[in-house]
Amino acid sequence: MVPKQHEPANGSARRHGRYAGRLLRAEVEGLDPGAAAVEFAEPGETVTPDEPAARGRELALATPGLRVPVVDGDGQLVGIVALTTDLKGFCGTE
Repeated sequence: MVPKQHEPANGSARRHGRYAGRLLRAEVEGLDPGAAAVEFAEPGETVTPDEPAARGRELALATPGLRVPVVDGDGQLVGIVALTTDLKGFCGTE
């Protein structure tokens, strides 16, 4: 038996190991908690690992969650560009 994976409320959903879309807390609150996250995933902009960080920042600024997924050529989620709430830097950096 494969354990069920739970996706975070502000995160991403995967379909067959590939990035399927984003999830925002406001969009999933009140929905069936037993439903697969991918059923509610919204597609959106992504960046590739070789794109400049400035492009990731630009796209993240255009999203409600201040985040943009980094997806490789095979559709694998390899990271997330996330901005700080003050918009002055990237999360996880000093």
